[in-house]
Amino acid sequence: MTSSRHVLILGGNGRIGRLLTQILLKKSWSVTSVIRTQEQVEDLKKISAGLPGHFTVLVHDLEHVDSQEKAVAIVNEVKPDSLVFTAGAGATGSQDRVLRIDRDAAINFIKAAVATPSITHFMLVSYLGARRANPPWWTEEDWEGWKKVNSSFLARYYEAKVAADEALVTETRKCPGISAVSVRPGGLTDKSVGNVLMGQTRLARGMTSRATTAAVTALLLDSDNIKSRWLDVLDGDEDAQIAVERCVREGTECAEGEPVYEV
Repeated sequence: MTSSRHVLILGGNGRIGRLLTQILLKKSWSVTSVIRTQEQVEDLKKISAGLPGHFTVLVHDLEHVDSQEKAVAIVNEVKPDSLVFTAGAGATGSQDRVLRIDRDAAINFIKAAVATPSITHFMLVSYLGARRANPPWWTEEDWEGWKKVNSSFLARYYEAKVAADEALVTETRKCPGISAVSVRPGGLTDKSVGNVLMGQTRLARGMTSRATTAAVTALLLDSDNIKSRWLDVLDGDEDAQIAVERCVREGTECAEGEPVYEV
């Protein structure tokens, strides 16, 4: 890919968003970060200190991006070539806020990206267990474990995340040339960046550092002709760049086995 890139990060004040911003700025890319409040701007701007890329902060509350038209308006304002949606309602957000951000805003930006010919890449940060069916590479015991988690600990996020992931599959069928991936980490940690276990992983549960999630997202943004729509990633033993190159080359698809994929 060309070194002259402009990435719009939706949810740029989150920990993954901040880490990704710094990775991209180090590559001399331009980054526009959308955050919720004006009070967050000055603190966020500090992360770009000394880095060669161009950094802009834009204030929009994603909770109010309740239509494709509003998402398109933001995309047209920024004029990026790539989008990353790593926003979320957070641990203290109400159920309605989770649905408005993690589901509705995400889907509206997916639709906006597909409708904008200049957008080449769209990355959505989800999680490993956000699915409706047991994938062929997991055991029944693995799937039963995830069903319990999704109906209890992650119940408030599960439906929103799955709906957004499904929209990524269905909407991008309208624009098969776009490189659009749901990056699906395990339990998030604040450990440093490391090697990965990526793709159709036999390990159904595990941890993924936020730094590694950001690094994998950056590598995918710098890859062309990605046919995969869902990619699972855990901390592991394979170099992240080699793993991304392998998944892109082989067209690894972690949406396999899902009703939305089989349509």
